[in-house]
Amino acid sequence: MNPQRKLYLFFLLCSLSSHPQEGLVALLPQELKESSGLIALDTLFLSINDSGNSPTIYVFDQKGVVLNKCIVANALNIDWEALTLGENKTVYVGDFGNNKNDRRDLIIYKVNLADVLASSTVNAEKITFEYHDQTSFPPEKENFNFDAEGMVCHGDSLFVFIKNRSNPYTGIVNIYVVPNSPGHHSAKLYSSISLPNNTWFENSVTDVCINMGSIYILTYRYIYVFHSLNTPVLLDTIEFTGVSQKEGISYRNGALYITDEKTFLGAARLYQINYPK
Repeated sequence: MNPQRKLYLFFLLCSLSSHPQEGLVALLPQELKESSGLIALDTLFLSINDSGNSPTIYVFDQKGVVLNKCIVANALNIDWEALTLGENKTVYVGDFGNNKNDRRDLIIYKVNLADVLASSTVNAEKITFEYHDQTSFPPEKENFNFDAEGMVCHGDSLFVFIKNRSNPYTGIVNIYVVPNSPGHHSAKLYSSISLPNNTWFENSVTDVCINMGSIYILTYRYIYVFHSLNTPVLLDTIEFTGVSQKEGISYRNGALYITDEKTFLGAARLYQINYPK
């Protein structure tokens, strides 16, 4: 059975559970069917589609109505996988999806939030990088640990979280640090976090967000809450009772917001979990 069919079967079996704690906020529009990153603002949301789609940042409201579509004119969407907001109202888009662990063109686009909200096109500053400890493209399957799907901005640095694709699966999440300034950089290994290694489907990282120093790591089935980047102590585990291909997470005013992709189970959606309860 191919990996995509296995993933769909996993979603189907898990969707039979009841009493979901994640409340449905809105259905996402058809044009945002592969949401793969999320920023929650005061009353609005930003999201992106992943690989093979246009280099567009979508602005929508809590009803799922698209209010603006901002094309990053000097960008390609090879595999957009993460979206985060930094200081000075700066938006960062991570084009660093790397399923085969063989990319040499990793890039983060940097744009102003005000332009994203109001303009139809924007030109981005570019941050390119390579992982300082990757020497083979691709490495051996047991070292498939260079596919990123999460990113947060903290101070003057971007922290990139790896979706572990090693075989056998180890559950180790490597975190790399990259300066948030334009230019080419070597991403240094900052720290590692160990998630349960029972299955890749349940515990591989699909997105990350930060709030008041705490780190929220999203997987298809869980949100893992860690104390901080500097002391990654596990504080809490939130289990989804309805599982789907969730790939966007953000925190706003006492709630976590999550988006998933459209699958055979239904349209892409925006969810909310009040946290802490």
